[in-house]
Parts: sequence; structure tokens; C-alpha cells
Amino acid sequence: MEPVSLASISASLDPGLAAIAFPVAFRAVGAMAILLITLVMAGKARRGTAASIGRTRADPNIAVFVGRFAHLGVLTIGGLIALGIAGIDWTVILALAGAIGLAVSLAVQDVLKNLVAGLYLLMERPFRVGETIKVRDFTGRVEDIGIRTTVLRTDDALLVIVPNTVMFADVVVNKSARKRAQDGVDEDEKPAAAEIPLNRCQ
Repeated sequence: MEPVSLASISASLDPGLAAIAFPVAFRAVGAMAILLITLVMAGKARRGTAASIGRTRADPNIAVFVGRFAHLGVLTIGGLIALGIAGIDWTVILALAGAIGLAVSLAVQDVLKNLVAGLYLLMERPFRVGETIKVRDFTGRVEDIGIRTTVLRTDDALLVIVPNTVMFADVVVNKSARKRAQDGVDEDEKPAAAEIPLNRCQ
């Protein structure tokens, strides 16, 4: 039995079909290779970014969030390159992605506002986990500062989950700020005021 070669396969195919099939096959293989490389690079970007931010004094939640953002960014760029290699027009994909992105952003705009406010709280740190604060009619100890919400535990053991947009826009009274300043915690940082209007940058 004679070995089957690429040349014999090409000779057995119709010339017109071969002229179409082989370029398409090469493009598909190239696009798959780019996608595999993109997956590897995206994972490295996420871990590297999270590790770099983790070595700073930033909140661990910021490291996770920025790492995921870097992962998504690399995947997006690699996907667009793979589509270009596959012969798909980028303008169509970008137009479709823009329409979908606009619809999604309108649907989850409140969630996005909470995300932005959460990042601000994590970076600015007007209050910290374990401190006692008052926002609106609620007073309690901060148990968690997340990307979307801040969790308070009141004196009567009630769990209050406050959207970060409320923490960002309203006046927050930090009842532990004076104790933090007296204890000399983070002397290289500016002590927080007793009353912190978080909307001062709006």
C-alpha cells in the first residue's frame, strides 16, 4: 500500500475545490493556534497581575479584580486576532460586540456603579474591616468590604448589606477613626476624618 501524501490528496481533488479548501484549513489551524496561545497568555497575565498588586498594600480584592480584568483583556485581543486570521471581518464582530455591550451595560448599570464604588472604597480605604461606622440609619462593625457591597454587623447582631453606591454617595461616620489615630496605626498615612463625605470627588 503506497503512503498517502499531501500532494496525492491535492492531485485527487478538484482544482477549484483544492484552491478553496487548503487556505481555509490553514486559516483554521492558525486561528486555533492563536487561541491556544491566548489561553496560556491570559492565565499568565491574570496570575502575574494579581501577584504584582498583591505585593503592594492594596486590598486583596483589588488584586483579584484587576487580575480578572487583565485575563479578559488578553482573551479579547487574542480572540480578535484569531478571527482576523480565520478571515472573519473585524468590523462586523466589533459592531456586534458594541451593540451587545451597550445592551448589557444598560441592563447592569446599577451593578457597574457598585463595582466602581467598591474599587474606590478598596483603594481609598476611608474605613476598614473591624471598624465601627454609621451610614444612614445603620451603625455597625464592618465585617467585609466587597466589590459590590459592604457588610455591617449591628450591636443587636443584625447583618446589614449596604450597596457600595450608598457608601460612596452618602456621608459615612467612622467612629473608630479617632482610636486609630490615637493608636498610631499607619502613621505614614493621613488619618481618616471622623466624618467622611465619600461623594467629595463627584
